[in-house]
Amino acid sequence: MRVDIAALPTWRKVTTIAGLAAFFLLGSTVTIEEMSIWSSAAKTPNSATGQLCELRWMHGGVRYVTAADLNNFRFWYSDIAPLIGILFLIVFFSLASFGELLRDAREA
Repeated sequence: MRVDIAALPTWRKVTTIAGLAAFFLLGSTVTIEEMSIWSSAAKTPNSATGQLCELRWMHGGVRYVTAADLNNFRFWYSDIAPLIGILFLIVFFSLASFGELLRDAREA
């Protein structure tokens, strides 16, 4: 599908740019959080550092983190991660529906 950017109404341009920016910003933040857990969390419980909470992720991998890190991780994965897909769908359908409108206008 080819979309002529100049022909897009202003609200579609704003929706597309804001949706893509939020998509990449939230996606990169979730990825950074995930890599931070992977690189810094203990593989076994460590009472000296407070890394006692078990976190299962990445195809069954187990890491031990502090309670604060566990709450932060759950926030990003249960509250924020679903928004990433929703933002992508908003951008996709905004552009896809405009392509259909252009096609219908050309045929009429």
